[in-house]
Amino acid sequence: MPTWEDVEAIGLRYPGVEAASWFGTPGLRVAGKGMCRVRTNPDALVIRVLDLGDREALLKGQPDVFFTTPHYDGYPYVLVRLDALWDVRSSEHGGVIRVGHGVSATPGATVWVAVRPEKIQISKGEPGGVQNVVRGRVKDVAYLGDMSVYLVQIDSGKVLRVTRSNVFRNLEDRIGADETVYLSWHVSSPIVLTQ
Repeated sequence: MPTWEDVEAIGLRYPGVEAASWFGTPGLRVAGKGMCRVRTNPDALVIRVLDLGDREALLKGQPDVFFTTPHYDGYPYVLVRLDALWDVRSSEHGGVIRVGHGVSATPGATVWVAVRPEKIQISKGEPGGVQNVVRGRVKDVAYLGDMSVYLVQIDSGKVLRVTRSNVFRNLEDRIGADETVYLSWHVSSPIVLTQ
């Protein structure tokens, strides 16, 4: 389960974000306005969202992660169950894979994690604010017209397949063989398989 220190480390990577106390608990602010804070009873993270429409979409889309209390009715805030974010230790890439949905396995159990190739982002620079990132080297590229397929060997030696839409022709953004790249994916992307 992530800690406040994890949340703060991610938040402080963004320009203009600062750590500040908010209602007597640790929080983050942007331009002097509260962005998120710790809440107790129930233990959760309070996050300000864009508007009530976004709030409702989160509450309906992932009720196991996002919830609210009557105190926040009518306000653009959601509560996040920090225990709903799972850390899965990976022997494949030597780190932790963060999973943003329930895992039906006991702690310490062997599980397998799969991420669809189109859910993995590939970039030349290390992305900020992303919880799942691995570094690798492009072994092969296949151009298929509207998409490219990359075979990327990560530091552990495992080869991952990544697909990327060829929407724009941008030579600066082109990724070729033997380049060092970073692969990242959202916490909602992994599928966790148990025995």
